[in-house]
Amino acid sequence: MRYRPELDGLRAFAAAAVVLIHAGGALGFGGWMGVDVFFALSGYLITSLLLAEHERSGRMSLPRFYARRALRLYPALLVFLLASLVLFHAMSPDGTLRSLGAAAAAAGLYVADFVAGLGGPARLGGLEHTWSLAVEEQFYLLWPIALVLLLRGGRRLLPWALGAAGVASAIIAVTAFHRTADGTADWAYYLPAGRFLEPLLGCAVAIAVHRGVHAPVLERRWAGWGAAAGLVGMVALGAHYGWLPNLAWEVPIVGVLAAALVWHLVTAPLRHGIGAFLGWAPFAWVGRRSYGVYLWSPLVLRMLAAYVLPRVPLPTAGVVAATLALSIAVAALSYAVVERRFLRLKSRFGGASRTPALIGGAGDAAPAGPIATN
Repeated sequence: MRYRPELDGLRAFAAAAVVLIHAGGALGFGGWMGVDVFFALSGYLITSLLLAEHERSGRMSLPRFYARRALRLYPALLVFLLASLVLFHAMSPDGTLRSLGAAAAAAGLYVADFVAGLGGPARLGGLEHTWSLAVEEQFYLLWPIALVLLLRGGRRLLPWALGAAGVASAIIAVTAFHRTADGTADWAYYLPAGRFLEPLLGCAVAIAVHRGVHAPVLERRWAGWGAAAGLVGMVALGAHYGWLPNLAWEVPIVGVLAAALVWHLVTAPLRHGIGAFLGWAPFAWVGRRSYGVYLWSPLVLRMLAAYVLPRVPLPTAGVVAATLALSIAVAALSYAVVERRFLRLKSRFGGASRTPALIGGAGDAAPAGPIATN
């Protein structure tokens, strides 16, 4: 697969949206949609890589796939969790080391979505954001197995099964979702059954593009800018009206817009329109480190709140900018010291050296987390 810097650039903006919701207060409402963009992008990337392997060798090695995923995701996550335990007073000021340890175990075992959905996100202390990593990892566990079985069943079965799974996830999301007494999202927002719709939309794009399906409308310059403007508009409206995540209609809209933008980026001419903008080298550079940005930004924000903001008050925009800048710096350090070492090892399991672009993961072979998608 050819490296697409514009996909990394898209991840950079999705990561910025996630930082916005963590650090932006009322300004950040709507930033949660960055996670949905990651979900859709992850579905596209994971399916494209698996289909490319199947076409190249006539088979898909699931053990090698899972080994690549572990090497891509787990080292950085483990370092982050250890740092959180060391800094637990800042990470979870109202909790205990024992409670944060339990939350770290849930994050490390990729079951934080079930903890958040069944017990409430407060049970995760300062690790609430790891629920989305769990959703993606569970998708990575199930979808490759399903894809292998569906390909054995014949090419015609795959789109029908994919469509049925997407419809089922959408129905679960729409019918199960409601607001809790305090106005926040309930269990359906966190659990995978209602969240697989977005990665499945990305999978559908990958399958269609792999089979040479053309959507001339989506390949036009205005379509890319329109999908990007739609995503930005949804985030802005969410901030203006104080929306919290709503699976009933907001999430499907964002998922469809994200899938349409991904289709445009991978089928339109290179360096064309929105692709040229997102593929700008600084954006792509941040996107390749967006897994770390997603992981570290809540801890960075809590450290700022505990040790800096009481002495140097900043306006909301300043807090967002400081959190983003420091998160990028920490993520760059993590990428250089931790992630790159294991990316080199991962290449021994069949990962390409630079395929397209992360709750996370960035820039080497298969997808990984809401921010880690490679």
